[in-house]
Amino acid sequence: MQRRASNHEMIAPSTNSWRRHSSPSLVPLPVGDGEEIDPDALQGRCRSLTQERDLLRQRLLEKAMREAQHEMMIQGLQNQLAKLTVLSVSRQSRYEELLQAYQQFKDVALTEFDDDDM
Repeated sequence: MQRRASNHEMIAPSTNSWRRHSSPSLVPLPVGDGEEIDPDALQGRCRSLTQERDLLRQRLLEKAMREAQHEMMIQGLQNQLAKLTVLSVSRQSRYEELLQAYQQFKDVALTEFDDDDM
């Protein structure tokens, strides 16, 4: 039976994959021919990867902050909508009360007017 790779057993992405998702100016160049390691090239590669990591971390932080601000704005708008809904229901109820009072006044006034004509 074959076992699927779990999340803990991560496979390193291919060179093409990380080049595709990396900033062009920060893409490290291959170091040596596999046998000989150039310390300067390796150090440069580490620096560029560190810069890219820091840049991505900063972008992620900015995105999280924007999302938090949007969530706060949405919550504020939902609260305002709830208050306006309550106010609208209250005003509708008051309008119906006034309409009913006007109708009663009109009925009484018409009755008195009819009584005066007789």
